[in-house]
Order: sequence, then C-alpha cells, then structure tokens
Amino acid sequence: MQDLDGCRYRSDYIAYCEKLKGKTLFRKLANNSYEEDVINFATNDYLALSQNADVISAARSYTSKWGTSSKSSRLIDNPEIFSNLERKIALSKNSEDALILNSGFVGNVTVIAALLNKQVFKHKPIVFSDKLIHSSMHIGIHISGALHVRYRHLDLNHLESLLKENRDYLGPKFIFSETIFSMDGDVIDLEAIIFLAKKYNAFLYIDESHDIGMLGDKGYGITSKYTKHIDCILGSFSKAIGSFGGYVICSKQLKEYLVNRCAGLIYSVALPPMIIGAIEKAWDLLPTLNKERDEIIKNTNYLLSNLCNLGLNTGNSSTHIVPIILEKTKCVLTFQQYLKDKKIIVSAIRPPSVSPNTSRIKLSVCSGHNKVQIDHLISSIKTYEQLK
Repeated sequence: MQDLDGCRYRSDYIAYCEKLKGKTLFRKLANNSYEEDVINFATNDYLALSQNADVISAARSYTSKWGTSSKSSRLIDNPEIFSNLERKIALSKNSEDALILNSGFVGNVTVIAALLNKQVFKHKPIVFSDKLIHSSMHIGIHISGALHVRYRHLDLNHLESLLKENRDYLGPKFIFSETIFSMDGDVIDLEAIIFLAKKYNAFLYIDESHDIGMLGDKGYGITSKYTKHIDCILGSFSKAIGSFGGYVICSKQLKEYLVNRCAGLIYSVALPPMIIGAIEKAWDLLPTLNKERDEIIKNTNYLLSNLCNLGLNTGNSSTHIVPIILEKTKCVLTFQQYLKDKKIIVSAIRPPSVSPNTSRIKLSVCSGHNKVQIDHLISSIKTYEQLK
C-alpha cells in the first residue's frame, strides 16, 4: 500500500538518510549567496568563459537562428552545427575525429559501457584503472560487467605489475586514467602510461575534463601532443570551457562504432543550439588565453606555498585544483562554514566522493581571482587554524 504522502517505501529512504546524518555524510544542495564581495573558490569555470561577452553573444546568435532546442536525437536530425564543431575540435586535438555528447558524466558512463560491451569480444574485457578515477567511469565499468582491477593512485609500477600478472588473460585489456584528477589536482605521467599501454597491448582511455583549456599547447590539453597514441579521450565543456556537454576524441572507426552503440548519444536529445554556439566561441578563444593561464599558475603556486607554510596537507597538487585534506568529515563542514561566514565559498568533499579518512576542502583557482582575494583566503585559513 502506498504511503499517505504519495511516496512508497518512504520510511526506508528516511532511515537511510538518518544513517548518513549520523556519519556526517548527509548532503544538501548548496544555498550560496553571490553578492559582489563573495569570493567563489568552488567553481569549475576556470577561465571565466561562462561570463565572456563573446561567448554569450554566440549563444544568443545560435538561439536566434536555430531555436532553443535540438528537438531530437542526432540519429534522427543532425544539424550541421554539430559536425562543424566536431571537425574543429578534432583538428585542434590532432585527431581523426570527435563526437559531441550531452555531458562528461553521461559520456563516461555510456561510452565506457559501449567500449566494454562483452558482445563485441570473444572474452570478457579486463579494466586496469587508477583507484581515484571519477565516479562516472566506475559506473560505466560496473554496467559493462567487465573485470575491474584497480591500481594505486598514479602508481604506474603497480599498474605494470598487475598487467604482468594478467599478461596471459584472453580478453581485451583496457587502461583508464584521468590527466588532472578532479579531487587532488595531481597529474598523470602521460608518456609513461602510453608506454605501458603499448607494451601490454592495452586500449588506453583518458579523461581530460579538468585539463582541457588549462594545459597543453594553446590550452587544448596535454593529450593533444599524444593523440595518435591514445585510443579514446573524453573531455568536458563544463569546466574551463564554461559551458555544458562532453566530447570524445577518437578514430573515425571508433566514432562509427559509438554512433551505433553509445546509448548516451542514441537515446538522448542533442545539446541545445545555444550551447553549441557557446562551446564553439569558447573553443576558439582558448589559444588567446595564455596570460590568464599563466596568472592562474602564479596564483596557485603562491597559494600552495602559503598553505604548506601553515602545515596543511595539500597532497600532490600541482595544478589549479588545490585540496586541503583534513580527514574528519565534521572538521571539513565546520571549516567550510567558517569560510562562508568570511564570504568565501569552497567545496567540502566527503566520502564517497573521496576515500574514507580523506575528507577535504577543495579550492579551484580561476582567472577571476586576484592576489587580494587569494590573500584574504590565506588570512582566513590562518585565523581558522589559530582558533582550533
């Protein structure tokens, strides 16, 4: 019988949430205020392109010409704006082809599920993944039913030992990693992992969502130099590109396969034209933003140096993503609220988004941040540490 409030099994859902509250793991949607004097270190809009006048103008222009919706799946109707953007992205990335998807998350889940489809192979695939790959990648692997072996974070010696152990496995081998890890801000040794993939005849899948726009020649990512040595690259338009959606960089043959098998493309209405317009303009602007990227690096190094002097654990971050690892979830929430009272917005990251006992404050250094704002953040953190 249905509960009186219209929700079946209501008490079970309530009980589950109560358990989370008891462990300080209950989540709520953020309710942030964005007055002029609030400083946001929780955003992924690293280059402030979501507020760029030319990007906004392009979005308006595409809306005026093409309307507010793509109205169908690309298999039913595929306006030229999609293919034009894919060709531009492929050219920038030194790749044969590209495929636009509706989000990085949907991309990872459905592209990975398609790549690992056991109906394609004689034997079940085996995946070797960095322990800290994004949740969407884990979900894609789980859906596929592939064997899954995790290696220690960024430990390519451990990866090679696992590849050796499974050298005689009959099924296809896949290696999954990110370039910049979204919760740690550290970076893969791309040349070394490419070497291992070739040595052990493994398909290499790389997620560059937090890298694109920020690193590499002209901001087109560190993978651009190695595209021909990586089987599949997935990226996101929702970080430094300042928009929404995802993309795959791959060969023409792999694109053809994904068009026939990737559920995230086949069964979903395509991105709205305004989003395509915004992405295209932002993509064109990336090579012009070297000054902004240099400033972000300068501010990040300054921030990391000061946090280190305070004795705080920032892991192995070497990019614009800076964690302050505090371990205890309650401490992280208290710290977040303290900074919010100082009109500083930060992310409080807890399990299962990170491993147990690694809860953290996550900071994103962006082009919109200046030294005065960085100093205010450092001063506030220093005061908090003294008050503990």
